[in-house]
Amino acid sequence: MKQHFNKSFLIGSVAIIIAATAWSLDGTLIRPNFYSFPALNVVFIEHIFGSLLFAPFLFLGYRKLTKLSKKSMFDIVWISLFG
Repeated sequence: MKQHFNKSFLIGSVAIIIAATAWSLDGTLIRPNFYSFPALNVVFIEHIFGSLLFAPFLFLGYRKLTKLSKKSMFDIVWISLFG
């Protein structure tokens, strides 16, 4: 039986695969090289890198973000702070 997947499903699946691959490489190749740095510096560098990587998506989707309900915005802030 042939199934048809929508574009969002495929993009989401590929994003999860890339994230899982990056996470596995982090523990084996990248993280051991950072043992000489303080943990706070490593976390700061990782967050700066993530912010720079995802900032363009924030600017490209700004119009959609302004149309979100207050509850949705609260959920985004909640996840951002505690996720």
